[in-house]
Amino acid sequence: MAAHGEVVAQAPEASFYQAPTLLRDAPPTHRLAREEVFGPVLAAMPFDDATDALRLANGTDYGLVAAGI
Repeated sequence: MAAHGEVVAQAPEASFYQAPTLLRDAPPTHRLAREEVFGPVLAAMPFDDATDALRLANGTDYGLVAAGI
C-alpha cells in the first residue's frame, strides 16, 4: 500500500464510508489491475512508455479501454 486516507470526522455515522487507498506496483494479472473496483481505490502500475501504458490500460476483459492521440 502506498497511501491510505481517512474518513473525515464529520461523516454521518448512519452511513458506511471507506477511506481512500492507493496501491502501487499491482501486477498486470492481478484482480486489482484487471477488474473495476467500486470504491475509492487506485491500483497504480509502472510502465515504460505510452505504448506500454496503453497495453496495460487495455488489458481487461470488461471493455474498459484507452487510446493514444
